[in-house]
Amino acid sequence: MTQSKTSVPHFYITSEIDMGAAMDFRQQINATVTEDSDKISVNDLVVRAAALALRKFPGINASFQGDSIQVHADINIGVAVALDQGLIHR
Repeated sequence: MTQSKTSVPHFYITSEIDMGAAMDFRQQINATVTEDSDKISVNDLVVRAAALALRKFPGINASFQGDSIQVHADINIGVAVALDQGLIHR
């Protein structure tokens, strides 16, 4: 993660999103699940939306490879979360 942060240009975008419909959808799905471990989180919805966006706009599913940009055919999204026990990733 340090190499990525220090060797690749980064830019940040901030926008407000109305998540009302998504939260209603999440509540509807979670009402059908019996165990807490199977419940859908807000992060699950955001990652799914990102994957669908990459499928719809494949030109943004790209990375720098030396002096060129490589567009990737596969969609792979990684999520890292810092916990008291340390960093976890999926």
